[in-house]
Amino acid sequence: MTSVIRIEHVALWTRDLDRIADFYCTYFSACAGARYANPAKGFESLFLIFGDGARLEVMRTSRLEPVEHAPGAERLGLTHLAVSVGSKQGVDELTSRLRDDGYEVVDGPRVTGDGYYESVVLDPDGFAEHGVRHVRRQHVEQQRLDRGRRRFRRQPDACQGPGCGRLRMLVRRLSPSGAGW
Repeated sequence: MTSVIRIEHVALWTRDLDRIADFYCTYFSACAGARYANPAKGFESLFLIFGDGARLEVMRTSRLEPVEHAPGAERLGLTHLAVSVGSKQGVDELTSRLRDDGYEVVDGPRVTGDGYYESVVLDPDGFAEHGVRHVRRQHVEQQRLDRGRRRFRRQPDACQGPGCGRLRMLVRRLSPSGAGW
């Protein structure tokens, strides 16, 4: 029996649980779970649950002093959270709404080099949300196809496994003639 490995949840420190929960519930349709508190450790948290089951834990402590970063700062470790809103129009509408409500839009909306249509918005604590994101699947599959073709040309005998069939299917579907290689 093969088990599926997936990320169970991601956690963020905050100084204000209610403010962060309100942000994700209002703009990204999360639902806030029950608050957990451990007074002996000076710890509180709650889970924000998104429609597809993804969970974000937001945490606050009175015992530690979390490291402060400039809003939107690039740093090692977790650096942004990407949330799909389903369409280009959804990206545009949510970006406008966030900007109108006073949140900092750092970049976009724009098409990235890897085929995403996104904008980058800072949450109330200055954490970057690549949260308004829509993938252009045709572009991403074309990139995969191009990488596969380059690999196949370098090592023509290497295309033996199950991924080879997927690559050939993409070639047939995406090549203008439909002829494959």
